[in-house]
Amino acid sequence: SYFVREVGLVDDSSANFMKHLETAVVQFINNGEMVKAYAYYNYLLQIFLTRSKLSNLYNYLQDDIDLDGAYMDFLQRSEVRKALHVGNTNSTSIGVV
Repeated sequence: SYFVREVGLVDDSSANFMKHLETAVVQFINNGEMVKAYAYYNYLLQIFLTRSKLSNLYNYLQDDIDLDGAYMDFLQRSEVRKALHVGNTNSTSIGVV
């Protein structure tokens, strides 16, 4: 909870709730209640994924941002092209770099 809050993946409220769940998981493990620990751990991971809006639990650098469609249409608008100072230059999507 501390790490994901510090890197900005969740807000303070979410981190505090996650900390509560982490403490419960440790207590369950110390008491030998592995099924409860597993259930709380899974709930903790679900809270993290839901509140961080990430789709990949194991790589927080990977997201589902799509650079095609509406985004490319937005970039092709004349006022946006003028603001970006790109003139008549062709724009193509080569994916995330």
